[in-house]
Amino acid sequence: MSGEALSRRQRELLAASAAAGLGRATAAPDRLAEAGDVFVLAATAQHPVEWLLLERRSPSGPFLAVPADSHPFLGSRDLELESSTGPLHLRCEAGVWVEPEALLPDRRSGTVGAEDLQRARQKLEETAREGFRPDPFLEEVDLSPEYEEWMREVVRPARAAAGPAANVQRFPPSTPAPIPFARPARRAAPPRLWAAAAAVFFLLSSGLVFWTLRQRQTLEGLEARSRALESELATERASREGERRTAEAARGQALVGEGRARELSEQVAALEKKLEAGDRPWLNPPVAILQPAEVMRGTAPRSYRLPAEAPFLTVVLRIRESDVYPAYRLVVTGEGSGRVLWRTDELERSAEGIQVALPGRLVPPGRYRLSLSGLDSGKARPVADYELTVAR
Repeated sequence: MSGEALSRRQRELLAASAAAGLGRATAAPDRLAEAGDVFVLAATAQHPVEWLLLERRSPSGPFLAVPADSHPFLGSRDLELESSTGPLHLRCEAGVWVEPEALLPDRRSGTVGAEDLQRARQKLEETAREGFRPDPFLEEVDLSPEYEEWMREVVRPARAAAGPAANVQRFPPSTPAPIPFARPARRAAPPRLWAAAAAVFFLLSSGLVFWTLRQRQTLEGLEARSRALESELATERASREGERRTAEAARGQALVGEGRARELSEQVAALEKKLEAGDRPWLNPPVAILQPAEVMRGTAPRSYRLPAEAPFLTVVLRIRESDVYPAYRLVVTGEGSGRVLWRTDELERSAEGIQVALPGRLVPPGRYRLSLSGLDSGKARPVADYELTVAR
């Protein structure tokens, strides 16, 4: 990973670790390391990661440490928490035992609270448990090329540099997990019951996915037709009648509730109203002009109001003059969940920055993170992250 691809926080970590290697002291207090401390290790100075101390074998033994960074993607085996210096993403699959001699006071970069420390321990135990199953809602993040590249080129090399491969483990086999991790034993269900439950779950999931895809395709078709010319109005209405009949048939299915059917009918009526409006200008469209998150650090993000009748929210991303690429990639994720809501590789830069109109259905009220990368010769280079808060 090149220096241009690092965030502001990652560049600060590299500078802090380099300063520690040259013997320059930082402002960290001169005290012994303990669980809940965050350190920058000299052995991993070339990687933009910190290490959170979770447990210790004995009062003088090594610490169980987990790497943490500020990369925006959050997978099934990761955990987001707050430290004294900002948010961190723990990569719980890469824990390693670190000797106390490597934890010098001048390399301490922060601390986490007792509640977040307990969450980190529980997440580590969950990922270490045999038979762990990834979160299906985070499967797209787990399989994304950007996330895999970060794990392959940064996190795993950092784990290897922090300690030998034989030293990588979760809890000592001879030592029971801490009491807060204990779970009461459960009696296994009969195999036939598990098989029946799995079959029912598969059928329900398949039907729900199929129904959701069908409804999404219907709505996208209606939205596309709403922007057609007046001359195509007769054809559009005939097509809409067919889709209305499809919606009526779908209403009879067991998984389609009356509330969802009413919502679809209201959306169809709204689209009909848009078609009848023709090419009348849209007055006072909502526009959000965003600065990079690292520029806005310490400043409360502004909330942008998106009226219910507004079809789009126009977003303008400000970027540095030096960040010039033939094309740009934008990834929109939900704040906290890390779930990718939308992405594209077809953006181009204008005099105002990067511009994109997001449909109102894509960004309901909530908080979002927008990750912008430059595309050059098939490679993506991170440019900036942005925070967006939408309100009604």
